[in-house]
Amino acid sequence: MFMFDDGMQNGYMWNDNAFGENFFSRRIQESYPFDMMGNENDTAYLWEMYPKESKIIKRLVEEALDMEDYRGSFIYDEYPDKYLFFRMTGKIVDRYMNEYADKMKDDGKSENKNPWITEVVQVILANEIFRRRNRKRFW
Repeated sequence: MFMFDDGMQNGYMWNDNAFGENFFSRRIQESYPFDMMGNENDTAYLWEMYPKESKIIKRLVEEALDMEDYRGSFIYDEYPDKYLFFRMTGKIVDRYMNEYADKMKDDGKSENKNPWITEVVQVILANEIFRRRNRKRFW
């Protein structure tokens, strides 16, 4: 995958026409690191390795973004609004604490987890927005 391997194999030298008409577009296509379908499968496999609570948060994030996934939504703005991002984060954290806080208390893990839960939700939310923006390209 050297830059001049095609030209060298065909016997071209610097002064010959090693750079054909489609040389650079062909190089860009060949060097593109992944195709989108392969990336989706790889991402789905890696998501299976998430810890249990992160999988729950990811599901809540996906459900919240499904409601915002339409053309013209703030998630597809060139610069998504921070206020709406943090408001959505707060709603997801509140839902997580309401639905799963009792289960955490039953497990004996009832310490104050709100700070790290908020940060995990922000990371997963930003990652999911990035994935949806790249998949749809509305912006």
